[in-house]
Amino acid sequence: MAVAMLAVPMSAVYATKPMPVSGTFMVFPDGDLIIRQAGNSHNTIWILSGTTVMWTGDIEGIASYESRWVAHSHDDPEKFGINTRTLYTIEATVDEKCGTLYIEAIALGPSGPHKWVIIGGTGELANLHGQGTFRDDTTTPYPFDYLYSGQVHFDP
Repeated sequence: MAVAMLAVPMSAVYATKPMPVSGTFMVFPDGDLIIRQAGNSHNTIWILSGTTVMWTGDIEGIASYESRWVAHSHDDPEKFGINTRTLYTIEATVDEKCGTLYIEAIALGPSGPHKWVIIGGTGELANLHGQGTFRDDTTTPYPFDYLYSGQVHFDP
């Protein structure tokens, strides 16, 4: 048996080296908005969806989105915070490869961690994986401009 195993050619398969990515994404609130109270609490849940998000930079394309915001209201305005979870479906180009990317972005409060992760893809982007961070773009007056950075890599 051991001799038979030695006769089988072996080849190692590795993911490509991670490459840095950065750019911007701008959300145009153009879709539906549903607002409801969360039980008997002061918290409010906003469910938003839309069709226009422009991604530029190393991840480039037009996206639609579905987002859930939970606004935590307290009697003290200093404790107000919003946590968000958004799924972007992007017809994207990354490293000259095209397909659909599914990116989940999570923001915890105004100053908490803001992270994104690729959760899937199709076409030439089916084997793309990556993650990173994002933050408000304070160089523009528009409230829904963000800067992203991170790393991506292709599996074989």
